[in-house]
Amino acid sequence: MLSQRLTLLPKYVLALFHIRFKERTMVRAVFEEALALTSLSLFLATIAVWAQVFGVM
Repeated sequence: MLSQRLTLLPKYVLALFHIRFKERTMVRAVFEEALALTSLSLFLATIAVWAQVFGVM
């Protein structure tokens, strides 16, 4: 019984590590997508401001 627990423990620990790693990877991917969308929106806003400036000239 004890030997079964010892053999299952590393698999359990590896499974938890794998789940945590996947969660961390997913959070990072979502964060990077949010940053990319923010960057794109700021770029488009800059173009809109410059279009208005050139429209006044």
